[in-house]
Amino acid sequence: MRNKSFKIKLGLLFLGIIVFLIIFIINRKIINNVRQDAKAQVENIALAYSEVIHKEQGDIPNFISIFLPTINFPFVITFNGEFYGHNDHQIFKNKNDDELNKFIKKFILENNSKFDPLPIIWNNEIMGKIHYGDPNIILQLTLLPYIEISFIIVFIIFVFWGFKIIRDSEKNLIWAGMARETAHQLGTPISSLYGWMKLLEENSINKDEIYSSINEDITRLSDISDRFYKIGTKPKLEKIDIILMVQEINNYFAKRLSKKTLINISHNNEENLFLNGDLILIVWAIENIIKNALDASNIDPRININIFKTDKSLIIDFSDNGVGINKSKWKKIFEPGYTSKKKGWGLGLSLTKRIIEDLHNGIISVTKSNRKGTTIRLEFKIN
Repeated sequence: MRNKSFKIKLGLLFLGIIVFLIIFIINRKIINNVRQDAKAQVENIALAYSEVIHKEQGDIPNFISIFLPTINFPFVITFNGEFYGHNDHQIFKNKNDDELNKFIKKFILENNSKFDPLPIIWNNEIMGKIHYGDPNIILQLTLLPYIEISFIIVFIIFVFWGFKIIRDSEKNLIWAGMARETAHQLGTPISSLYGWMKLLEENSINKDEIYSSINEDITRLSDISDRFYKIGTKPKLEKIDIILMVQEINNYFAKRLSKKTLINISHNNEENLFLNGDLILIVWAIENIIKNALDASNIDPRININIFKTDKSLIIDFSDNGVGINKSKWKKIFEPGYTSKKKGWGLGLSLTKRIIEDLHNGIISVTKSNRKGTTIRLEFKIN
């Protein structure tokens, strides 16, 4: 699980880097296009100035006051090194202001290092220069990727925070469910042992049979202890005869269920139906499925267990005659805490899913469900 969590985080990191690079590249293209547009406007201004001078139209201040304010980026016009115009004509009117001149000199010094000033030419002589800077939108575009990435980071933080809340909630459900499941699992053999003790106190004649049953219940307690130990560790795999295992599980239930309950096993007389797995955990998983099938059947429960194999898989189908499961809940029934029972705690099938999928690399799924019953399938790859 830790390895899976690390892979998810690493994947999100790479995704974030890719998203940032895409945004950055697109942003740079937009900035370059805006700068090209600004340069084209500056060239037009230089050309317009040249034409005004060429036609000896001396009303340059009037030209500046009308034309320059329409330009959406900062620039300064100089003639023979003297400041003459700015795209803010209000500034132009105060061109003798000392503070303004300091501002203009600083502007020219900073922006000449970024962009070569464009000349205003008349009679093949440079009469003046246009010094320009980035449009105001460039600053906004430059900051945009960082703003977007900040929003993405905040979003990811909220997503992880939400996942943590859900995970913590699931953990609480699992711990509560495990405690109840432990009590439930221990309850049956302990109650049985208590009954056998009562019979022994009454000097029952069939003591050998009682001792045999006590031994079975003690073995059952040992198996329960092993189950909860193994669910959190890497399973020790062994070769399991699936048909024999299912028959033994059926025998266990047959002793404890009413005669109206029928569990039928079919396997088409196939041989070599073996699985590499942890016997105790696989038995636990199958018992959970059978218990859920029995709970789903209100009257005269019928469970058909069909075991078969394909070229690549070994499959066990469990079909009951219960009330069925809504298709929207076919996956939800395997989530911790989900239950349709009034007194259930929704752990059995989630533990089964962990045993089958996480510990044995198998698949558990609902393949069919209607008002006549449900079929749950276990599928294991054949090595």
